[in-house]
Amino acid sequence: MTKKSWRGPSSLFLLPAFQLLLAGLLLFALSQGQRELAVLSFLLLALGTGARLWTAISQKGLALGSTVDRERVMPGEKITLGLHLANDKVWPVWVQVKAPLPDALLLAPAAGQLATRGSLLWYQKAQVTWELTAVRRGVQTLGPFKLQSGDIFDFFAETTEVSRCHEVLVYPRLAPLGPLYLPKSELFGVPGPKNPVQDPAYILGTREYSHGQPARHIHWKASARHDRLQEKVFESTRHEKVLLTVDVASFRNAVALKEFERALEVVAAVASRLDRQGHPVGLSTDCLLAESVPAAVPVGRTTRQLALIMDLLARLTLESALGTRDPTITPLAHGQGTTLLYFAYGMDETARRAKERYALQGIRFLFFLSTTTPESDMRQVRSLEALRLDGVRP
Repeated sequence: MTKKSWRGPSSLFLLPAFQLLLAGLLLFALSQGQRELAVLSFLLLALGTGARLWTAISQKGLALGSTVDRERVMPGEKITLGLHLANDKVWPVWVQVKAPLPDALLLAPAAGQLATRGSLLWYQKAQVTWELTAVRRGVQTLGPFKLQSGDIFDFFAETTEVSRCHEVLVYPRLAPLGPLYLPKSELFGVPGPKNPVQDPAYILGTREYSHGQPARHIHWKASARHDRLQEKVFESTRHEKVLLTVDVASFRNAVALKEFERALEVVAAVASRLDRQGHPVGLSTDCLLAESVPAAVPVGRTTRQLALIMDLLARLTLESALGTRDPTITPLAHGQGTTLLYFAYGMDETARRAKERYALQGIRFLFFLSTTTPESDMRQVRSLEALRLDGVRP
């Protein structure tokens, strides 16, 4: 989708009133036999009229494309933005492309916008690239791009706004962590694949069906694809399942933007470590994001699990926190053997009710707060700074 606008003449001599005066002067010169005056009036009139017609057809056959080499980066990493221009006609044109530059992306030398200008000859193509540096977490938008074209003398210009944008997710930094210990929950004291209890919620794959196995474990789609019975292979309970919960509203109510960013860095580092250690991990928040963006990542252990969690962390803002919160804000915490890590600014009333509810439901949990808390039972409440610098031991 595009939007067009027209820029008027850049010279006094090209104003409609002056062009009308030139037409009258030309008629006068012709009637009086003033050859030099007639030639001058005709040239000036032709220049203005020709520039208008030139600009009117300048957008025809003119194409603008844009690419980015990366859509997900960490702070400090580079992004290459490329613009591709093509003039697919015999008329040369003057062009200029502008786009706003997000505050979280740095262009060297520093500038408030991305801009380039020049001329394209007949059937000529051109490419311009910029190298941007991500400086902080968030969702950054490159675009929309404004393509301005006109006559080769730049007397007139027509602007087209190309609505296509590039969304770049800048992940939070990974905070330095000390040792992180989670309570063990292996059933019957048997770790690893020898554990007799399998979790039907976590499917690792399929294999050929063994007679004697329950029929409910048959994977019917895979069986149809392989033309023989296939059964599901479940993950054993050897790995602790962890749900990370970020109470965004507690940071918003305290107007604690700096503490919020540091908390997200800790959450990202914890998620990364748990994923490397093979733990099924998920994330839930109390944010209201775009309709197409889920505000939770179910606990799991897939190849894209960490990427989904980091995507969600990049999108979180204090403004997206819900005004009224469910005391749990963790609809994914249910299930045997799930440990919940709750990150909040402080132990407010909502967090306190959630703590009591988890204890009644028998859910193992730990609270990590940015501020100190007067809670007497500190076994289940820890400081975010302690986790970030020294780690915790439940």
